[in-house]
Amino acid sequence: MSESVLKEKSIKVSNGDVDGGKYSLSSRELYVFSWLSMYKNLEHEVVTSLDVLNKKIPFVKTKGSNKNILERTIKSLVDKGCIEILDEDSEVYEILILNIDKNFIFIEFSKVRELSADELMIYAFLRRYDKYDAYDVSYTKWSQILRCSKKTAVKQIEEAILDGIIDKKVNNYTNSKMNNQKLQGKNTYSINKNFETYSERTPRDVRKIELAEGVSN
Repeated sequence: MSESVLKEKSIKVSNGDVDGGKYSLSSRELYVFSWLSMYKNLEHEVVTSLDVLNKKIPFVKTKGSNKNILERTIKSLVDKGCIEILDEDSEVYEILILNIDKNFIFIEFSKVRELSADELMIYAFLRRYDKYDAYDVSYTKWSQILRCSKKTAVKQIEEAILDGIIDKKVNNYTNSKMNNQKLQGKNTYSINKNFETYSERTPRDVRKIELAEGVSN
C-alpha cells in the first residue's frame, strides 16, 4: 500500500497512547477512539450517538451494559484529552478529535473494523516498531499494555498468535543467572506479514481456516 493511500484509509494514534505507560489508553479507550477517528470530517469532528456506537462496538452482549461502558469510555477519553465534546443532547454527541502528538502511527480502517479491542492494542503497540524485524516484550510489559494480569496477558498474546495477527520468537537462555539458574531472554514479537495483506472483506473465520491450512495471499 502506497503512503498516500495508507494515509487516506488510516487513522492516526499517538505513540504514547499505546505504550502501556501511566497516561496511555486502555484497550477499550483505544478502540472507541479509533472508531470515532474513522468517521471524523475535515474539521476533525464526528457526530454520532451512543445508540449508533452500541451497534458498532459490542464490548459485552447486554446492550444496556455495553451502552454504560461506552459512556464511561467516552468520558475517560475526554478526561485524557483525546476528544472534546462540542455539543451533547439526550441523543447525539458532536465530538472533536483533538490533535495527535508528532510521534504517531497509522492504523488502517480495515484493522480497526476487524480486530477486537485487545487485539487492536497488541497490533498498535507492535506497529510502533515496524522498522525492526521484531521487538522484545516481556509478559509483564504485555500485562501493563493490556491492563490485565500476567496470566491473562499470556492468554491474549497466544490467541493473537493463533489467529495469525502476530508472530513470536522464543529466545534462548542467557548467561545471566538467578538462584543458580540461567535466565531466558525476552520473547520477540512482530506483526504477521500475511495478516497485513488481508483486506477488510476477508472474514476472520475464513482467514483462520486459511492460516491453518497453510494458505497465504
